[in-house]
Amino acid sequence: MENTKLASAVLRICLSYVLMHLDINIGKLDLLPEWMGYLLILSTLKTLSEYKRASSLLKPLGIALMLCSFIGWILNAYGAGISVYSITAVVSALSLFFHFRLLTDIADIAYDTVGSNASIIFARNARTVLSTVMALPISWQDAAALSWILILLQIVTIAVLLISLMSFKSSLTDK
Repeated sequence: MENTKLASAVLRICLSYVLMHLDINIGKLDLLPEWMGYLLILSTLKTLSEYKRASSLLKPLGIALMLCSFIGWILNAYGAGISVYSITAVVSALSLFFHFRLLTDIADIAYDTVGSNASIIFARNARTVLSTVMALPISWQDAAALSWILILLQIVTIAVLLISLMSFKSSLTDK
């Protein structure tokens, strides 16, 4: 299989994580919506499944998460965001599973193609733990110091993930 296709898929996944974690807003309109990140990830699943069959199983969940994100984006743009904790908790749990599985598949592919995946595994695990903690029903306004520490850790984790993915992409194009 062609490494350039896989390198392109890894780059799109990297860009999707930028879209999902970088908020640039004009008023209530998010200019880099999360649903676009899911759309980019969905565009890579066919290529990933050529290397790891289980990746294709992420498609239905990815579509569902993209639609939930799109609906939330539209509602938020009109000032009618959903703030029901039970709905948010279910979507957050599904998203957590989706990203854990996606990054696991990428780490497996990295190990099979270039023989290294430790930084992707580390970033996946750190992202999972931080996302879980951030989803807890804690009054973050009352724990401002902890909030800032978690935000800084989240930034570092996303940076490590992006660097790891770009390093994997570079390893693919060097071969």
